[in-house]
Amino acid sequence: SSTIGVLNGNTISIGGKEFFSFGAFVKAVQNNNDVNVLANPQLMIINNPQEGEIPNINVVSVVPVSPKTVTSASNITTKEYQYKEVGIKLEIKPQISGENSIRLDISQESSDVVNPGAEAITIFKRTIKTSVIAEDGEIIVLGGLIKEKVARNQNKIPGFGDLPLIGWLFRSKLDQFEKINLLIFIRPTIIRTKKDLEKVNQRASARFKKAKELNKVSDQVLEDMGIPELSDNLDKVTE
Repeated sequence: SSTIGVLNGNTISIGGKEFFSFGAFVKAVQNNNDVNVLANPQLMIINNPQEGEIPNINVVSVVPVSPKTVTSASNITTKEYQYKEVGIKLEIKPQISGENSIRLDISQESSDVVNPGAEAITIFKRTIKTSVIAEDGEIIVLGGLIKEKVARNQNKIPGFGDLPLIGWLFRSKLDQFEKINLLIFIRPTIIRTKKDLEKVNQRASARFKKAKELNKVSDQVLEDMGIPELSDNLDKVTE
């Protein structure tokens, strides 16, 4: 199943380790050298958006694919490339169902280049399409986007590695196995009142303030984005 589960305020157990909150899990992930946080976006979406209004998040790069040789009238040969987006695309359609439940229609695509550096590259694509119902504030975990890669490298001493019978003494082989499991965490929150909106804004402001303290965001960036200065009583706002 592409949907791993819905997590609430109870203990989160992932990979044999338990975390008492989602925030604790995220912090542990960020400190793990084997795990990369690719993006942490936030979207504000109207209830039950119609076609053309459904929001999406794209974290992509544009790469050239499928070169085509073109010869002009003056017999000059050039190569033309088509370009495709490679990365992560996420589309979410929310609909409030009941008092505190939210139905999410989720479409997710992850793609990457299999043979970088080749003239004609190959793109490996993984997709998820699912519908989930969660309570307000619960965390949805999407998984199953797994990529496995095997690379074989051979090193040898020039002139000796190709000798018959004894050449194996002067060469070595190394097989590298890589497995990537992409997990997506979605936490829908219903905003009904101005107070709910203020709480979301405070949480975002607290995140920017923390980044500023770590010298990751400058004062000018905060000013350009219209992030207000936080008062001391907002320091306690948590994820």
